[in-house]
Amino acid sequence: MQISAKKIDSWLLLEKKTPFLYSIHSFTLFALMRITYQKVKTEHHILTEFKKFLLLIEKEPAIHRIIPGRINRQQKWSSDIGFKISYPTSSGVKCIMCKGSTAQEVFFICPSEETEKLMNTLRTAFDEYLLSSK
Repeated sequence: MQISAKKIDSWLLLEKKTPFLYSIHSFTLFALMRITYQKVKTEHHILTEFKKFLLLIEKEPAIHRIIPGRINRQQKWSSDIGFKISYPTSSGVKCIMCKGSTAQEVFFICPSEETEKLMNTLRTAFDEYLLSSK
């Protein structure tokens, strides 16, 4: 995606920001506006409680791609953060991340021979994430 200097200037005017980074490189300012992922497809929003977890887990070499799904409301409600591995698929693993009454499906794409290893890695990584976030 190419961003013109005119678009950045209009963003600066609307947000009343100082263009100190604009002089360095026109793309630097755009890169600072959002979290950049290497393997996460950002077509849908991501639950805010899980952004750091996805940044952490995308460093795993077995994962080729992480695809978050739509955010849905669920009947049950819990204030705890939850992460559940639903089942292995033909191309990886389907998981559900939930917080409160919202839930989001996440698909981790990996080679079929590494699915079991990935499931164990996801379990331990989420436990470590919970311990570090408290």
